[in-house]
Amino acid sequence: MLSQAMCSTPLHQEAQTDFSSPAWDPNSSTPFHEQDQTDTPLVCTSRGHWLEPLTGLRVKLFELAAPTNILEFEAIVGNDANVRDGMRKRLIALDNLRPLPPTQSDDLVTPKVGEARGTVLKVRAYSSDMCSVRIPGKPLRKNQKDLVLPTETLVQIFPPFRR
Repeated sequence: MLSQAMCSTPLHQEAQTDFSSPAWDPNSSTPFHEQDQTDTPLVCTSRGHWLEPLTGLRVKLFELAAPTNILEFEAIVGNDANVRDGMRKRLIALDNLRPLPPTQSDDLVTPKVGEARGTVLKVRAYSSDMCSVRIPGKPLRKNQKDLVLPTETLVQIFPPFRR
C-alpha cells in the first residue's frame, strides 16, 4: 500500500502578527525627536531677501571671490544659499553672492522687485541703464508695448526645465 504523501511546505495558517506596533500603522508619522526642533527661525540677510520668492527659477549668481564662475541658485538655507556649481552643489553665504545682470539682447531675465518679479522675460533691447523686455514667445497685441525696466533691477536666469 502506498502511504499518503505529505507536502513539505506547510499550508497557510493565520499569522500571529501584532499590528499594534507603529511600524505596521500606515497612519503612523515619523518619530519625533526633541533635538530636531530648533527655537531659532531661518532668517535671511537683507542682501539675500530678494532671492526668496525666486526659488525654483534657476537664477544666475556669481561669487565675489570668483566673479567669472556662474552659479545656479536653488534655495535659501538660513543665511546661506544652496547653489549648483557645475555638477556639484555648494552652500555659500548670501553676503558673498551677487546677481548676474543682463549683458545683451535675448538674455532671459526676471525682475528682482515689483509685480513682474518671478516672471520669465526676454531682453528685447539692452542698454546699461534700461532694458526693454517681454514674455518670450508671446507676441504683442495692437497698442501694447514692451515693458521697460531699469537694468539694475533685472537678474539673468537659466532657461526653465522643459516638462
